[in-house]
Order: sequence, then C-alpha cells, then structure tokens
Amino acid sequence: MSSLVFVSNRFPVLSPGKPKPTTAELLFKVFQVLLPHKGSLARFCISCVLSPLPRSAFGGFPSLKTLNLQSTIILEADLNYLILKCPLLEKLTAKDCIGLGHLELDAPNLKVICFEASYNVSAWLKNTPLLQNFTSYHKKSCSVSQHLARDGRQADMLPVMLNHLVILELTLCLHSKCETSWVLHLIRRCPNLKSLYFKVIRADKPNVITAPVLDLLKAQAHSEYSLGKLSEITLEFSDDTVEVLEFVKLLLAKSRYEFVYV
Repeated sequence: MSSLVFVSNRFPVLSPGKPKPTTAELLFKVFQVLLPHKGSLARFCISCVLSPLPRSAFGGFPSLKTLNLQSTIILEADLNYLILKCPLLEKLTAKDCIGLGHLELDAPNLKVICFEASYNVSAWLKNTPLLQNFTSYHKKSCSVSQHLARDGRQADMLPVMLNHLVILELTLCLHSKCETSWVLHLIRRCPNLKSLYFKVIRADKPNVITAPVLDLLKAQAHSEYSLGKLSEITLEFSDDTVEVLEFVKLLLAKSRYEFVYV
C-alpha cells in the first residue's frame, strides 16, 4: 500500500449499542491496523474533521512521508503534534483548512511545504533543515514577516539556514520597511535558491509612505550578499509602483538570472 485516502466524515456505527467513534479516532485506528501489515505508507490524504486528536491512543505514523490536508478541520496544536509523530514526513500540503493559526514546524526530513488558504496561517520554520520547496498562497493581504513568525505577530530571525531550499513561492506586499526587510532576510537565508516566484499584492492602506522602503532597497544594492544560483525569477504584480520596480532591480543585480517573467 502506497496511499491511504479519507474523504468523508460520515461513518456507520460499528456495533449496536456502542457510541459512534469520532472521525479522528476511526482514522487513526484504521491506519494503525493497516500499517504493520501492509508495509510503509507513502501518502495520507485527509478531508474531514481531525480535531480533537486522540493523543492517548495515537502512536504516530512512523513511515508516513506525505501528508495532504484538504478542507480539513484541525487545530494548530493537533497538527503540530501530528507532524511530530511523523518522523519521516517529507511533504506537507494544507489547502483550505479550518482551525490553523500559528504552526511550529519541527520536521527534520520535511522537503516540501504548500499552504493555500483564504486567511493567514503563520508557519515558524523551527526545524526544517532539508526544506527544498516552500509555497504559500493567501487569498487576502498577508504579511510575510507575520506568516513566518513564531507567534504570527512578531518576526524572528530564522533559526537555521535553508541550504536545501531551491524553490520559493510567496505572495507579499511591499508596504513597510519591516516587511521588506524580512523578505530580504528570508531570501538571504536561502543561499542555493534557484527559482523565485513573488506575487506582489496591494497594501490594505491606500496611502502608504514608501520612502523608507525605497531607501532600504537602494541600500541593499551595495551589500555584499549574492544570489549567484538564482536563475529563474517570476514576479506578478498589478501596479508598477516605484518600490516594486526597485525590488525587481535588486533581484536582477544580485542574481545570475537566465529567465525573468514579469
């Protein structure tokens, strides 16, 4: 068995007179019965209610490599715990999930992260040294510094270099010096970055003072760091504002690009 998919939160009562188990309890009981007898499980796709997580009866998924959450109701504390109990997890996808807020990703083998949400979900990269591909799409305005902050509010320096990260895809808003500085910090923590995609969205406040942002971007042009391995840059934006154009100039100056898509 290489894949196990749960796509419903409706299960029949197993025995007359006994209470119907919660979806989460049934999911993990079925999984833990199958796992020892069917070999390693490569993919676990869930589309249902997963909170509260039955931690007392949950021994973990020791062979799970891919976790795909789609339209799943799961609290951030439960997902953090679930990830901890998947020591071989390499790929995490969370699409249109409910209940997530501020995640602390402690997953030493995690290589791919993909978030798609209609609201902001922050993901603190606590221990992800093998991360290669990080994608985050939000339907509403999102602060990158808050999105990758420890508590979802205050931007911290990333604890490790993301030496294995080669693809970075984000939505961002160049509306403040703090936000722009943190985006540049994130890029500098990815010395082997090869492909960069940014969707630049408008600021929530129409009258934003951009002078500090422009000063920061111009100052970065004289800094020593280099994005020598960055070969593909894609930027999508609706307004050709001065700060966006300056950001593009900075990326081009610091990289040895082969392809640029605007």
